[in-house]
Amino acid sequence: MFWKFWLPMLLLGGMYILGKRHARRGTPQEPFSLTPERRAMLHFRPIHQNALRTTSITLAVIVVTVIGWFVYRDWSEAHQVVEVRVVHVQTMKSSVYQAQRNKIQGRSFVTLDGRRITLADVERMEIEELP
Repeated sequence: MFWKFWLPMLLLGGMYILGKRHARRGTPQEPFSLTPERRAMLHFRPIHQNALRTTSITLAVIVVTVIGWFVYRDWSEAHQVVEVRVVHVQTMKSSVYQAQRNKIQGRSFVTLDGRRITLADVERMEIEELP
């Protein structure tokens, strides 16, 4: 979960830094020594540069949107309420509890009302999604 969020953020940060470096590289060091006509040409961007900038911004927005969707989906799936059935193997008696999916860890879980349930060696856990 940690890398699902931070790796794309690091990539976006790297893209931003590279873009800033690229933008600074194209500017002259002494703009005041230029003639007014040349200074006006510095602010003119050809159409392909504007299209490239629009495309890169659109791509960045799409990447951030997809990352946000994945983070939201992972969060909502982790907080989904499921039905946990604990079955005693020898007697075949079962108990039913409700818990959030992220509260189930190995052979123990925490119910919605805050009880911690730990399974014995002769018990098994069955998880079912609620409709």
